[in-house]
Amino acid sequence: MPRCRGSPLWQTDAVLQTRDRPVPDDDALTGLPPVISPRTRLLVLGSFPGVMSLKMQQYYAHPRNHFWPILAALWGVDLPALPYAARIDEVQARG
Repeated sequence: MPRCRGSPLWQTDAVLQTRDRPVPDDDALTGLPPVISPRTRLLVLGSFPGVMSLKMQQYYAHPRNHFWPILAALWGVDLPALPYAARIDEVQARG
């Protein structure tokens, strides 16, 4: 049965549940690859990606997550309006 320590999952019957929706037992939860480059100076470490992030295969994909809006305010770049690949490029360019 797939489980990840520290993630907001709990088991009832044969289904792993999240706050938003059930995740079937037979789905293995696999994290996302790290976003890192030779210019990286700062690593943002968090808990296991949420269901929305895993589904979209994008870090901080849930619309209520404040990660991209906070960076946008700090850097003066409208990151939430950019496609995910362009957001990643911007993050990597800034180290």
